[in-house]
Amino acid sequence: MGCSTPASPSIGAFVQRSSNRPIAMALAALVVAVFAAPAEAGEYSPELAATAEAVIEGLDALTARVDAGVASADTRMHAGWDTAVARAVDLASLNRLEAAIAEARVEAVAVLDPLVGRQSTGAVPAAITAALWDEDMNWVERRNHRDTLAAWQRFRDATDRALAVRDVLRDRLGLPSVAGLRVCPLEHPEPFRSDWGDARQWWRTHRGNDMNAAEGTRLVAMERGTVIQMGWHYLGGNGIYVLGDVTGDVYYYAHLSAYADGIEVGSPVEAGQVVGYVGDTGNSDVPHLHLGWMPEAGAVDLDLLTDAYPMLVELCL
Repeated sequence: MGCSTPASPSIGAFVQRSSNRPIAMALAALVVAVFAAPAEAGEYSPELAATAEAVIEGLDALTARVDAGVASADTRMHAGWDTAVARAVDLASLNRLEAAIAEARVEAVAVLDPLVGRQSTGAVPAAITAALWDEDMNWVERRNHRDTLAAWQRFRDATDRALAVRDVLRDRLGLPSVAGLRVCPLEHPEPFRSDWGDARQWWRTHRGNDMNAAEGTRLVAMERGTVIQMGWHYLGGNGIYVLGDVTGDVYYYAHLSAYADGIEVGSPVEAGQVVGYVGDTGNSDVPHLHLGWMPEAGAVDLDLLTDAYPMLVELCL
């Protein structure tokens, strides 16, 4: 019972009727190639579609959160505040916006993880964009990833708007650019997690941020400022406190193996200047930096210790 498929006569008739047979034959070959392709090369995957949909929802939620922060800061900037009040409001808006940007970037990497695998925050946005549009994808994967790319672009646009407002706030407050204000405290940072508030022995909680690094890795001043305290503590080992000239923030470095030559109480330091070296002195099992951050403290005040993770992500990853 040799019967031909319905498609064959149609394609053959098309070729016979065409006034330009070479072109018609090429088109016919293309049609056959498309429909004859193995199903697995473009097979619909409910799992992939569901994953892409979840990623898009997550990115759009982050985009909405960043845009809300931008709108709030913008509204406050244009309110008719008294000069002194306006400065205080601008500073509060700046702190909230910088934290929101850093947190959103970290969360975006986690949201994208099920689709493209874990990416370094420092690779944003190039590596993620590349991972979302791999040359080896089949057409179904490209369809799903195309929509994800659009959501990723919306998120990037939102963070760009937030960074623009951040720069306006910094200019209004007379602060230097982010790149010139602070630097990462470690010269060669490794990946690190948020461990602020983790349980510690003796019913304590962790009031700082740990960053693992090889013994002897150079530690640098995060901001231009002055060394205001240094010495030994049974928990922190060798420690040093730097007071920032611009922000009034105090930065605490603990577990140092040694101090840099010439560093002593009263020493002025520039952002990026070596102040010491990573170690495991005090209550520590492995070499690492314990960083304590006291924003706007003006002096050592452990009651003002604050989670520095969002800032460290922005500076180090």
